Amino acid sequence: MVLLWGVSGWAQNIYRSTMPDGRVIFGDKPASGAERVEPIDTSSRPANTAPLGSMNAEAAQQNEQRRQQRAAHQRDIREAEEALRTAKAAQTAGKEPLPGERLGNVNGTSRLTEEYWERQNVLKADVAKARKRLNALRSGR
Repeated sequence: MVLLWGVSGWAQNIYRSTMPDGRVIFGDKPASGAERVEPIDTSSRPANTAPLGSMNAEAAQQNEQRRQQRAAHQRDIREAEEALRTAKAAQTAGKEPLPGERLGNVNGTSRLTEEYWERQNVLKADVAKARKRLNALRSGR
């Protein structure tokens, strides 16, 4: 039917030919051997339909919007993956105590300070937060 609207501007006659075996053939002239031939009026279209051009424009616009949304979503996922890699690298690099985070004991050994353990907890929380964001993006939430 849509094809007919596209060619209706040519003022071409279209025929619907019903063959003896029940097949229906559409063409610009009646099919030979048809049991029944009906001309189809292509000069007008149903009132509740949009012109083919505007339907294509709407569909193209919707497709473009969906493409942009998918691209933005993929970009967000890549950024979240990078944030997770960065957080993991910071956690790995942060395992080494910073100056002042190790205290010496009387017997010659040392222990780590509360600041060191607080810093480790922050690094661990950063990794968990980055992983949670990435998982949420991947699952579509």
